[in-house]
Amino acid sequence: MHKNAGGVSMRTIWQKSAGHSPGLAKGRPRRTFGGLFSFARRLGVDRKGATALIFSLTTIPVVAVVGGGVDMGRAMNLRAEMQGVLDSAVLAGGRQFQLTNSDTAAKTAVSSSFNAAFNNPAQHFANPVLTVNSVDLVNLLITAKATADVPTPFLALVGVPTISMTVSTQAGLTVGGPNNDKNIEVSMMLDITGSMLDSAGGGLTKLAAAKLAAKDLVNIVIPSNYSGTQTSRIALVPFSQYVNVGTPYYQAVTNYTYSGSNTCVTERTGTYKYTDEAPAANMWIGKFTSSSNHGSLSCSPTNKIMPLTSNKTSLNSAIDAFNASGWTAGHLGTAWAWYMISPKWQNVWPTGSKPENYGANVLKVAVLMTDGDYNTYYRNSTSSQSQAAQLCTGMKQGNNIVVFTVGFGTSMSQSTKDFLKNCATDYDHYFDAADADALRAAFRSIAFTITQLRLTK
Repeated sequence: MHKNAGGVSMRTIWQKSAGHSPGLAKGRPRRTFGGLFSFARRLGVDRKGATALIFSLTTIPVVAVVGGGVDMGRAMNLRAEMQGVLDSAVLAGGRQFQLTNSDTAAKTAVSSSFNAAFNNPAQHFANPVLTVNSVDLVNLLITAKATADVPTPFLALVGVPTISMTVSTQAGLTVGGPNNDKNIEVSMMLDITGSMLDSAGGGLTKLAAAKLAAKDLVNIVIPSNYSGTQTSRIALVPFSQYVNVGTPYYQAVTNYTYSGSNTCVTERTGTYKYTDEAPAANMWIGKFTSSSNHGSLSCSPTNKIMPLTSNKTSLNSAIDAFNASGWTAGHLGTAWAWYMISPKWQNVWPTGSKPENYGANVLKVAVLMTDGDYNTYYRNSTSSQSQAAQLCTGMKQGNNIVVFTVGFGTSMSQSTKDFLKNCATDYDHYFDAADADALRAAFRSIAFTITQLRLTK
């Protein structure tokens, strides 16, 4: 190798120069490059950690938001299901109340119907709890609510472990018939003959049972809480061997001046005897003196008719005042049940009691109740039952009046039962009530047919 003058080889000089560059400390370049690589490696590790941290911090809210939508959807689906089931359950309770007149039976029906739909909590992700708030026997309202705490596994990530929900509903009776859009006029013929003092079972006379049944119908058809635009009015026609029209109407229907205390009337004769024509010349109603079968009888002042009214207090007080005596002129009760709701009699009755014209906006109903055979008639030669049959036919013409008939007790003949079936709008509108409970059930069934049970909230 070539050497310089000092005996030092060029390789040696180069190695020293490489290891000891002017201005640099010994070994510094090697340490600097190693640190750079080490820093780069550490930086790579740190970036991975930051990414994991960022991922963790952003994933939880995203899962909570997306999964929360699932939680909310499940909760809303359950809420809708609870509302539908509760509505159905309360209506079931209302129907049970119709049949039994028992608040306990109504509550049991609501609970049974609701709980049957939610007997598997796992299927619904919750266990709804039912509360029947009230069964209002006066206003005929059933109110209930249901609550549930729905688990929310996704929303629990952000501190919302459950969603609490409450649904409520109320069922009540409304006037207006099956379509809830009609005014209602009901004419109620009630037998108050002497046989109504017989026993009806349950410690009640037939008359006492009839009073309870009639007041049930009044209280149902004219609900205390109703505030709609439709109206319900009821007329009363108590009858025995006569019908007592009272002082205000006696002269208007008979063309006789009222005197004394006798304001009772009998049948009409002539061409219009089986029609609802208003009283006028040749169409007057007969005054009560004596029958073809019996001697002269007194005219009870407490058993007067009551034209259409929505005053429940007046109706119930009049019903309570009825007393029983005499024979059975059922054709008279049938005729006056028709007159009470016939538009042709508008000029006879006072303003608040005038029947509406026939039409789509009004439901007219006649309820005819008797406990025995029709055995009394007057100036017409045909029997009371034959005359009543003619009047029933006329009343049903044009389907303007719905006719319900009720046979009460066990003493009437099969002929009378057959007559009542044929007098009714159809056989489904006929009731055979053997005792007090059956009579009350019949009147309640009629009342609930006239009205409508529906959800009010």
